[in-house]
Formats: sequence, structure tokens, C-alpha cells
Amino acid sequence: METVRITDLHEPVQSPAMLELLKQFKDADIKLDGQTLLTLAQEQLDIPVDIDDGMLARFETIFNEIVEQAPTHNVGRYSMQQLAVNGIAQTSYMNHILKTYPEANAPIEKPLIVAGLPRSGTTHLLQLLTTEPELLWMKTWESRRPFPSPAMISGEASDDREAQGVAAYEMMVDIMPFQPAIYDAGAQDSTEEIESMVHGCYGLVPGMLGDSPAFDASYYGQDRTADYEYLYKQLQALRWVKKGTSEHRWLLKSPAHLGVLPSVNKVFPGASAVFTHRDPASVFSSLINLLGYGTRVYYDRISKEQLIGKAKRMLHGFLRGAVDNAELFEGRSVHLYFHDLKSDVIGYVEKIYTLTGMNYDAAAKARVAEQAQKFSRGHSGKRIVYDIKEDFGITRDQIREEFSYYLDKYPVQIEESHQ
Repeated sequence: METVRITDLHEPVQSPAMLELLKQFKDADIKLDGQTLLTLAQEQLDIPVDIDDGMLARFETIFNEIVEQAPTHNVGRYSMQQLAVNGIAQTSYMNHILKTYPEANAPIEKPLIVAGLPRSGTTHLLQLLTTEPELLWMKTWESRRPFPSPAMISGEASDDREAQGVAAYEMMVDIMPFQPAIYDAGAQDSTEEIESMVHGCYGLVPGMLGDSPAFDASYYGQDRTADYEYLYKQLQALRWVKKGTSEHRWLLKSPAHLGVLPSVNKVFPGASAVFTHRDPASVFSSLINLLGYGTRVYYDRISKEQLIGKAKRMLHGFLRGAVDNAELFEGRSVHLYFHDLKSDVIGYVEKIYTLTGMNYDAAAKARVAEQAQKFSRGHSGKRIVYDIKEDFGITRDQIREEFSYYLDKYPVQIEESHQ
């Protein structure tokens, strides 16, 4: 297995694929104002645009903040533009489905939500749970283009959503070749629904495009009911597209839910929650690498201080949410610890089945065991190693001291290093 340490987080050395794109877009005039986004989206649509009144303003606000924080290159500006254009189109298609097909509006009941800390085993756990036929889940390619156009639905046009989503994923890997080792979710694997919430400029992803202190202040611990009402509609429409029934339970997963648990509980009052925990020093070292590596898609460079600030705001949002609000799911939740998860992931999946009332029979155990082998650690062929003292001048003890309120509540195992 290849061991990788990423040392160019704040001044990225771009991949050959990205250098070629930067050359292509060097002289492009890419506009990010709401009217331009609206016009470009309408050109793609075969129905009228159908979005809420504040959507364009939300995109403009976050894009302006991202651009103001650090030098943004034209590939980044184009990526933001297309993110919004696709979001407007997908939101319009979602609304068309819900208005045209009454059966698509069946309620979403008792979703299973994995709301653990980033880098604490949640992705691996999610991949194991996708083997359960009772659960519906979102693939990476589906998160990019979840909803077909009316012409696709009627059969007048071919449904190219999967091909487009796979191509987009492959391009992302060309641009960021270490991304699969950092966040291991291929085009056909399950992914976080926040990747789909971004279509309405909702959820946490808009604030992860770059440094965004104002966005962060408006997200963590705040009322984000509108975000989850949008997700609720997405799940309704996507269940109809996937030909799921009301008997299927949605499987959701994202650390972002930790920062806004009251809003999650309000919109999904019957949800079961899985909270995973880990030494915050290890979580932080992974998180700051994930954030730093991702910013090369938008920025020429970003300061180490900005990356530290971003990672700390995010982790405080998650940990404070876990400490203050996990009790909202009392009787409907289970707490899992990374050190135990590593040694007995099969047994921990059984705890989740028991929580939700699903049958963990011999067939289910066999499916989980087979998936566990397929998604064993490092199966991408690369393993990222971290050194926050060398890269950012921060010790693991300093991180634990800053997040001591979390360690006071949850008995995580202290890790001397994170490899």
C-alpha cells in the first residue's frame, strides 16, 4: 500500500489535469451573479425554473464570501457557477416531480441517520448498512443529478444522469488524485446527502467550498429547519425516482447533522440516530487535511491560519452539537466508539439493527461480512498519514485541551498518533 503525506495544503501543487483546466479557463469571464445563474439554468431546462425566492441570494452570498477570503482561480469560479446552475435545474425537476405525481409526496418516516464525527468510521459503517434491502440510500452519482427531466421520465430522452455523474466523479479524481484515499466513496457507492442538499444552497457543503466564517456562524447551532425541509422533499422525490415505497426506510449519513440536531429532529421526528465518537485530535488532523485538499479546486492558495480556523469552527460545531443535543434522540440512538468499531464492526452493525428493529439474520450477517471485506481500510491502494505539528504547528494535546468539553462527556480512547 502506498503511504501518502499531503504537504501542499495551503499552496497547492496542482495535478496535470487541473493545470490543463487552469490553462483553458485562464481568460474566461465567469459571472456568479444571480441573474447569470438563472439564465444559464433556464437554457438547460425543458421546463420553467421553479425555485424558492431566496435561492439565488443564498448562492450569491456564499460565493461572494468564498471569493473574498482568498485568491480564487477561474476553474474555481466556473465550478461554483456550475454548482449553482445544476442546483437550480435539479430543484426545478424535483418540484416538477412532486407537483406532477401525487404519489411521490408520501411521508418520509423513521430514517436511520448516521450522525457521527468525521473520520470516525461513519463512511465504512454506511457502506456496510447499504447491504440491507429495507434501506434506501443515495449513490455518489445520484447526489450530483438525482432527478430526471420530464423528457427522461416519459422516455422521450435517454436518462444520462448516471453516465454524467460517473464522468464528473472521474474528473474529480483526475483533479484531486488523493481524494479517494481521503474520502472513500466511489461513483457507485453511498454518499452523504449534504452533497445533494447543496442543490438548493442548503446544508453544510456551500460553506465547505472555501473559507467562510460568516456562513459558519449562520450554520452551527442555528435553526436550519429550512435546510431539512428541502432535504425531506428531495428524499420524497428521489424515492419515487428509485421506485422505492413507503415501506423503505432512508439511510442517511453526515457529520454535518451533529451541528444542527434540533432541526434534524424537528423535520424527522421519528428518526433513529447513530453517533460515532473518536479522539478529537485524530478527527481534527483528518478534517483539516480534507478541507485543505479540497480548497485547491477553488483557490490558488489559502493561509494555514485560515485552514486552522475553518477546521476548528467545524469541529466545535460538531462536538458542541453532540454534547448539547444528542439527548434529543434518547431512546432512538446508539453511541459507537472508533476504537471498538475497529475491532468489532460486525457486532456494532448488529447494535444498529437492534435499534431500528431490522432483522439481523444469517443472510444479513453474510452480506455485511462480505461488504466489510470489500471496503476494508486502505482498499483504495493509498493511505494518508498526518502530522499536524509539522504542517500547522499544533500538537495533539492542544487540540484535546480546546475540545475538552467533549472529552469530559464521551469516553473516547486517546490515540497517540493518527496514521
